[in-house]
Amino acid sequence: MSKTKTPEEVGKAFEDHLEKVIFDEANFVLVRKTPAYPKGSERYNESLKEPDFTFRCKATNREFHVEAKFRSNYKPNNKVPVIKPNQFVRYYEYNKIEKPVLIALGIGGKESKPETISLIPLNEIKYLELYESVINKYKIDNAKSVAQATLLNRLNIGWKLEEKTKAPSILEHNQTQDSIIAAKEEIRKVKQDSVVAAKEEITKAKEDSIAAVKEQVDREKPLKLPLIIAAIIIMIIGFIILFISYSEKQKKLQNEAKEKAKQDSLLAVKLNIRNNIVSYVKATPNKPNYTPPCCFGLFSDGTLSNLKVKVKNTSGYMIDNVRVEIKYFNSSYAPEGNPIILNFPSLATNSIDSLIAQPHEGRYFKCSIMQKGIKSVALGL
Repeated sequence: MSKTKTPEEVGKAFEDHLEKVIFDEANFVLVRKTPAYPKGSERYNESLKEPDFTFRCKATNREFHVEAKFRSNYKPNNKVPVIKPNQFVRYYEYNKIEKPVLIALGIGGKESKPETISLIPLNEIKYLELYESVINKYKIDNAKSVAQATLLNRLNIGWKLEEKTKAPSILEHNQTQDSIIAAKEEIRKVKQDSVVAAKEEITKAKEDSIAAVKEQVDREKPLKLPLIIAAIIIMIIGFIILFISYSEKQKKLQNEAKEKAKQDSLLAVKLNIRNNIVSYVKATPNKPNYTPPCCFGLFSDGTLSNLKVKVKNTSGYMIDNVRVEIKYFNSSYAPEGNPIILNFPSLATNSIDSLIAQPHEGRYFKCSIMQKGIKSVALGL
């Protein structure tokens, strides 16, 4: 029975295929390559935030970044998740007109030779998940070096007169933009229908009044001038009252449409926050004190103490409870004792709360918010 590969092993195999085949040494210079994150490292390497590669085309001397993403298959809705929200915002910091960012997306087959490879400019990604039809627009040959014309096309897509430096808010675009467009269309339609109806009603009333006056005059020609003037005045007053009535009705309908659009927009934003709550509620530990073991480590690996965990809520809504799990490991990275659970109750918006864990045996630790560990009545969690 074959051993299941780890995500790190899958990612490295796909990166090797890109480096050796798609962006081969004969046509491209490898300017930079992001190193793999070493297990057990206590010091964070900031270069890990950058895209996987930076290449320079030998033919054009043009440099560009490449971020490798491999997916085994499409989801049932014929979509595939391409990039995480935090990665999208981070990579946009490196996306410049003189050095664009490309997403190399491999799908199906083996990670060492995917069934298909698409080279997608970061400028063209408007959603976190893309349909197969969109991905296929950027498909390249999966078994040989990318053609120069194809590469130049990808590098130039989306750049106009000005350079893009800020990531578009795709987290809110998927839900709030549709609500805003629908609300504007509803307001426009209500206004147009009201104006047309008012004009038709006023025209009809005017024609009926004129016809009635004319008939009265023809039937009673001896009618005195004051009575005719009075009839005309009454007719004009009727027109004014009718117009005011329709104007008020139109204004009311417009206000109702605006209020509905506002409520739909707020609901869409709230739904987006609920679906991405881990981006708004985060747990951050400090560096605890480590006490080395006695007896040369025969009975334990030492003790971690004064471990302080801070939880910050930036969701804009009341969080009723957050459960944070702390796991301890010995020097061999094996679990050390039972995990510790910290409960953070009643976190108001934009607030920070902190708790200190009891001393615990171990050399290393991992701190994370538990699955389904965030409760909020306001967000329906």
